[in-house]
Amino acid sequence: MMNDWKLGIKMMRYGYGIKTNCIVGGITVVLGIGAAVLGGISGNMFPADYMMLVVGMLPVQVLFSLNITGMVQASPGKKRLQTRIPALINFSVMTVVYLAEILISGIILLIQPQSREGMGKNLLLMAVLMAAIMLYTGVAYKYFIISSLCVVPVICIGLSGGIIGDSRLTDFLAIDISLGQAVAAGLALLIAGALGQYLISLLIYRAPLDKMGQVAPLRRLM
Repeated sequence: MMNDWKLGIKMMRYGYGIKTNCIVGGITVVLGIGAAVLGGISGNMFPADYMMLVVGMLPVQVLFSLNITGMVQASPGKKRLQTRIPALINFSVMTVVYLAEILISGIILLIQPQSREGMGKNLLLMAVLMAAIMLYTGVAYKYFIISSLCVVPVICIGLSGGIIGDSRLTDFLAIDISLGQAVAAGLALLIAGALGQYLISLLIYRAPLDKMGQVAPLRRLM
């Protein structure tokens, strides 16, 4: 498993748009942190949550761009590059993003202690959305349109409900959860999401790559 993770990290440097994605990711993280602090004060975490989800999706997008090359298609490691390695990288990145969310939440609590209850719900909801994106990633590069039609509404509804003190989705589910419980449950959801992504990718591995799952410049090469 560790060897697959290391291979995925090494291979990412050859992915399409790696430099651009690093720059975009860095800028988005900085903006996301600022938006999270402001959101914690104003009670609207939508911009920050959206930015952090975007950051979490970038590395796997870069990794999957390698699969259009003839070298990868002819490689005996092709299956790992479409199944196990993306799941490991996705889990790693999403975990880092989630830990950053926890850290930001801790800072917000120092500024606004009364948001503790809503903060736990927001963290749990973010973990649910991250797990959903991981499952989506397991399908999107094979069946882009169908998977997008399924997951985009879920993300939109989840983000619209992820407001501190007014988390409509979690309130509807009658979830009463502390910050510590949310952190533990969130990490468990990420593990489940990575496992689900891996299992789904195994089931559809033999399906051809979907052109729509790649950025426009790469579609012309497929």
